[in-house]
Amino acid sequence: IGAGFGCLVGASFTNLSGRRLIGMLGDGAFQMSAQDVSTLLKYRRHAALFVLNNAGYAAERAIHPGKHRSYNDVQNWNYHLLGEAFGAEPGAYKGFEVHTEQDLAEALRSLEEVQGVNIVNIHLDPEDLASFNKNFSEKLKH
Repeated sequence: IGAGFGCLVGASFTNLSGRRLIGMLGDGAFQMSAQDVSTLLKYRRHAALFVLNNAGYAAERAIHPGKHRSYNDVQNWNYHLLGEAFGAEPGAYKGFEVHTEQDLAEALRSLEEVQGVNIVNIHLDPEDLASFNKNFSEKLKH
């Protein structure tokens, strides 16, 4: 958990072609390495980060359906404001907060040309889970 964003940051230093980097990050995993947003800003990297914000570890929640386990919940951050928290220079950062499909469509239009660090905070239901996670979690239930 949490390695995906670090891999994206590392890839940003090998991306000599200028292709945009796109990260799909779970909020719980992202919280383990989010400080590297500062690294992307410092070295003026270009990336679009989509944070799937379901307030915790949904894959873990699926292992114990119907049983609330507080350790699967994370503090809800304003992910779309992290650039400001890390002192982004003007123009080096954009943040988007998404609650609806229309919000997402507007964010995607704004990201046709990715410049700087862009974080899209996509609010999801805490029980929202990808099908592959559901299938895997089903096998781990106890």
